[in-house]
Amino acid sequence: MGVLGVFGVCEQDFSRTLPGDETWSLPSVLLRILGIPTLLEILSQGSDSHMIKHHLLDVFENIAELNWNPDNYDLIEGIVSQEKQEIELRNCVLATGGVEFWLDNLLCEARSSLSITISDCWEFMKLREFQQILAMVNFFIAQVGLLGIQIYWTYRSEYGLVSSAENTRIMRSVNDEFLVEFLGVLNTFIEQTTLDLTKVERTKFETLVTIHVHQRDIFDEMVTLEINKLTDFQWLKQARFYIDDEDDTCVVKITDVNFVYQLEFLGCQERLVGFRH
Repeated sequence: MGVLGVFGVCEQDFSRTLPGDETWSLPSVLLRILGIPTLLEILSQGSDSHMIKHHLLDVFENIAELNWNPDNYDLIEGIVSQEKQEIELRNCVLATGGVEFWLDNLLCEARSSLSITISDCWEFMKLREFQQILAMVNFFIAQVGLLGIQIYWTYRSEYGLVSSAENTRIMRSVNDEFLVEFLGVLNTFIEQTTLDLTKVERTKFETLVTIHVHQRDIFDEMVTLEINKLTDFQWLKQARFYIDDEDDTCVVKITDVNFVYQLEFLGCQERLVGFRH
């Protein structure tokens, strides 16, 4: 059977496989994503791992470039987005053997490295008692910084609601204190947009302003409605972002539904959240 015949069988197998079935083969998945002509081109250049650069954006959401080890031609050390956002791989990937297999290893390592970076961001905020948000946003890549601000808002909002519930006589003053804190963070982000920023930095801070305006408005509404229970639907209906220290995952909760953050490297695009139920 020729190469085209093999791909034809893969395509038939793929079409017969129901969604959610974990028996998909890597060649079948790549075939569906790329199509036969592109996959044939990739495989024909398989002896030179660097030739994958022409097809990275066909395979990944926003991995546009790879950082290669200067002393080992086939060793990948990091990934780079179209906007030049970079993540250093915690474990380098050796791009030898079947291209579909080392691409799968690259995907797994990219997710693992992003997960570790998110955990580092969480520890960064905890060590500073959530008081150096601008430093956090500037230190980490845009995707992680934007996720961090949503985790920050969730934890500080819950802390404020619980604190006010413990002493209803000072509920308003406690909530006002958190409103002032959120407003301070918002003004800090707004001030950054007045500076001479790169296009990517401006996109990042404008997105942060948009997100945090919404977050502050939500908390303001809960204060007005005198919400002081984490079981209240006014709070549960919000998108809440948590770090599960036991599983080392980021979980997004809306009402009683949990989504796991999918660790897809997004760079600094408008769509910066990826999760699944």
